[in-house]
Amino acid sequence: MAEALQERERRLIRGERLAAVGQLAAQVTHEIRNPLSSVALNVELLDDEIASASPEAQQLLRKITAEIDRLTAITEDYLGLARRKPPERVPTDLAAELHSLLDFMAEELGSAGVEVEVDAPGPRGCWATRASCGSCS
Repeated sequence: MAEALQERERRLIRGERLAAVGQLAAQVTHEIRNPLSSVALNVELLDDEIASASPEAQQLLRKITAEIDRLTAITEDYLGLARRKPPERVPTDLAAELHSLLDFMAEELGSAGVEVEVDAPGPRGCWATRASCGSCS
């Protein structure tokens, strides 16, 4: 039981760290996207101004635009990491979950002199997240 609690605590700490990294990525991405959008707009305006300029100037503007697009895609990827997806809910049998939990704890409960009597009618369905139930994984 103590080992399970330690594992749960490690997962919680890891989750908090990942959340902090995601939040930092979102903030940095936001700070990059604003000036990047401004640069992209100015490149478009410059392209309109020098439409009749040399082919070399046009090629240079296309390269700049391509790099802006690449950086925009990278920032979108970082934002995707930072956004938390809603947990997936799955149908779950509460009675089966209860029996699974009691089986898991049987040795510890027995050594503590605790007897558990279950008076649960047949299967009882509900929706649960995969992380919250043992048999959904």
